[in-house]
Amino acid sequence: MEDQYGSVIDWNNVSIGGDSAGAQIASEYILSGQNSQIQQAIKVTPVLKNEQITKFVSLSGLLDPASFTQVSDNISSFLYAKCGWAYFGSKKFEQSDEVKQLKIKKNTSDWTQKVFLTVGNTNTFTEQMDQAEEALKEAGVEVTKVSYDEKTAVLNHEYQFDMNIEQSQTTYQQLVAFMKE
Repeated sequence: MEDQYGSVIDWNNVSIGGDSAGAQIASEYILSGQNSQIQQAIKVTPVLKNEQITKFVSLSGLLDPASFTQVSDNISSFLYAKCGWAYFGSKKFEQSDEVKQLKIKKNTSDWTQKVFLTVGNTNTFTEQMDQAEEALKEAGVEVTKVSYDEKTAVLNHEYQFDMNIEQSQTTYQQLVAFMKE
């Protein structure tokens, strides 16, 4: 199909992803195409069918919104709590059944997209990434995970955008390779 600019878009090979909360929103969209209860809870009717979305990219993604504040630093936890309250519209969002059902780990049975995951190793969602990777792999999903031990470098939330860091450059190269697959 040609769009208004003469470009050809392959609507059967769409990649969706984001950074931090953007990755969470992208995963919500994918989950809404797989699960009618989630679709109703978040009030989204996907325009793409699940099979049209072939890849999901999570850069420092929030993959378990009910665990938004569970990070290694109290200041980050406090700030994440305020963000979650604003985003989900409830101060007690982590206790909400609707928020709890958005955890990727609980929704892998219909997941068909190849997945790219990366997150820093300090004050961020490292544990969520590891749990999502494990659950997705158990479900037979192809996962590319890029992570670094703290002994190599201390990498905070959204480390991947600081291109002065060697690990960010490596992650970028791996993301490009993933997108070209």
